[in-house]
Amino acid sequence: MDLPTLSRLWRRDKPRFIVPLGNARHLSSVGIDDVVELDWWGSCQLADETLVTMVPAQHWSGRGLFDRRRALWGGFFLRRGGATAYFAGDTGFGGHFSQIRQRLGSPQVALLPIGAYEPRSFMRDQHIDPDEAVRAHLELGASISLGMHFGTFSLADDGIDDAPVALAPARYVRQISEAAFPALHNGMTVRVTGTL
Repeated sequence: MDLPTLSRLWRRDKPRFIVPLGNARHLSSVGIDDVVELDWWGSCQLADETLVTMVPAQHWSGRGLFDRRRALWGGFFLRRGGATAYFAGDTGFGGHFSQIRQRLGSPQVALLPIGAYEPRSFMRDQHIDPDEAVRAHLELGASISLGMHFGTFSLADDGIDDAPVALAPARYVRQISEAAFPALHNGMTVRVTGTL
């Protein structure tokens, strides 16, 4: 939650911010006042008919020294007409992937984190590794998944570019093609037809 950047976006574009419960106060502290807070499974419709649903994620929250686990963490499921997309954000592996599919259907596109996963003893609860990302892709029933959350900052003990390398054998073991689950490198674009 980079408040200076969010403030610049607010001044320039006046977007609506959709956030998990307990996060609006941070935005209002810098003058952002078009904020919708959602609980898991809560939805908000945008002006362009896109329905945004806050979905569960497995991660702790904290923006300061004394507010650990005082706000909700989540991902987003978007639906516009028949097109769907899921943005997982940061998450550990859990039953929420199956729940999302059961409640909202399989997304056409899933953006899944694949980096910042070592050491597993510490990172397991809040970050999936490439193998778990492939399992999440299958549990979601996504048409295509895009591996993200790697290659920008060194956040954990895995190397900055280890995640896409580890994604290849994880796909191979579960017979998933690279086209069905590429790693989204910085600056890379992927065109997926029939989506939002």
